[in-house]
Amino acid sequence: MKSIKTPIPATPVPDRLAVTPILFSVEQVTAATNLSRSMLYNYMKSGMLRFLKAGSRRLIEATELAIFVARLRQDQEAECV
Repeated sequence: MKSIKTPIPATPVPDRLAVTPILFSVEQVTAATNLSRSMLYNYMKSGMLRFLKAGSRRLIEATELAIFVARLRQDQEAECV
């Protein structure tokens, strides 16, 4: 008598793990904010947008990006008053 092997269903493996990014490149921030690279570099130079250096790369933390946007909003509201 032949034994019949039942195939074990494969567990689906996602292509990418669902991970929330905490660091963004300048290019990613330009895409997310619609601000130019040069404008972001000016904000970084002035200290309004804080960043980390990893080798030659500048990386912006998600929390710092949120703080930066809040500062822009605050500055804009102050100008309207």
